Amino acid sequence: MEHGVLVTPPHVSVIIPVYNAAPYIKTCVYSLLGQSLDNVELIFVDDASTDDSVNILREAIAQYGYRQKKIRVRCLPENVGSASARNIGLCEATGRYVYFCDADDWVEPVLLERMFLKLEKTQADICWCDFFMEHEKETETCESLHPSEGENVLLSYLKYGWNVLWNMMVRRSIYENNRIRFYERINYGEDYGLTVRLVACSTKFAYVPQALYHYNRTNQNSLVSQSRNSEKRLEMADGYVQINMRIIEFLGNRIRENGLEEVLSWRMLAAKREWIRHKERWKLYYNTYPISNKYIDLNPLCSRFDKLCQRIILIPFLRNILPCVFALKRLTEK
Repeated sequence: MEHGVLVTPPHVSVIIPVYNAAPYIKTCVYSLLGQSLDNVELIFVDDASTDDSVNILREAIAQYGYRQKKIRVRCLPENVGSASARNIGLCEATGRYVYFCDADDWVEPVLLERMFLKLEKTQADICWCDFFMEHEKETETCESLHPSEGENVLLSYLKYGWNVLWNMMVRRSIYENNRIRFYERINYGEDYGLTVRLVACSTKFAYVPQALYHYNRTNQNSLVSQSRNSEKRLEMADGYVQINMRIIEFLGNRIRENGLEEVLSWRMLAAKREWIRHKERWKLYYNTYPISNKYIDLNPLCSRFDKLCQRIILIPFLRNILPCVFALKRLTEK
């Protein structure tokens, strides 16, 4: 109640974590402020950016004065990481549904309206849409998961490659009733760690067969770009293994009930394959979710070379040849 007038909760809370996104933030903000759906709250959480992101953000917002009451900008005093910044946004969200957007991406003007109306019409817990992948020289259209009646959606989602937040809108009560938040202090694979739990706790799903999100693959500061840096790969592998172990712990008995052991093993094998290149990780590799080893040969997420190395590391007297195997591979690639 505000001055005697009943205040309607927002239809959708949009959470945008921001960190050093100065070259891209204006496009993102304009795409969100120009949405066709009214009664939306935008929550920007700046994770102590060291560039001009916040100033550009505030200047862009100032041009949409009529919507400023529904916009919040939280500037964190120190960098806490993407997972923690997003959790802060979640705690402030008041909308019926929650949607996440990355600060270096942008959305179609009808994204929020189309997904909101689909959720309202179907009374689903989660709605997906298709998306555009923006490369430097071309735009690729990608299809999202669209479950059919009676499908084991959790199994399908684990098999589906794009486990991201920005192509899904979720009923906020799914977060709150199940106490779902990002795993903090693990800043790799955090979308996967969250979305799998959301799907596991949901019962009805919807899909908008239209590409509405623009995923920017040209940002050289993004985690995707960092993955091409060999110095980051081991750190990323450690994070992905942690996320996978947390997911396995969360799912518990549902792994057996839903036939998830094989696909979770594929995920774990893909996550820890970088460990094979580091002798100090060999023992940890061998002891981490060892049940996954029986699925090595059928794993679609690993290359033939990965599978060879995963087989070698399981044979104690052969492990020491692995450095030679990697050296030979580097020579053949030159």
